[in-house]
Amino acid sequence: MDKNYETEKAIEGFRNIRRMLGGLPREIWDIFLPGDEKDLINLEAALIEWRKFEDTRQKVMAIQQLCGLPLRPNMTLNEAQAMARLKGMKKSRLLDEMRRNSGEDDDNEMMN
Repeated sequence: MDKNYETEKAIEGFRNIRRMLGGLPREIWDIFLPGDEKDLINLEAALIEWRKFEDTRQKVMAIQQLCGLPLRPNMTLNEAQAMARLKGMKKSRLLDEMRRNSGEDDDNEMMN
């Protein structure tokens, strides 16, 4: 019980670490926390840095999922957009080729 109190006191000033631990039982906090206060500062800085890129990662994964690309969340947004465009161009070319090779006229033609 004393150790939990010390841990709570140590992370009091670290908002991002508290958010990270928010849903976890107090008994397992020690698994996720470093032993030294200096390392707590480094963990807080790493969490802040990670949150900066979280929105971009979500956009990248949304593009990948929408286009049926393999999920690679660390891909840059520009790379994901380029891959999606290439896939769209390839699909468009395939559809155009299928229409040309089908030998059928427009599907909306009236049959007499």
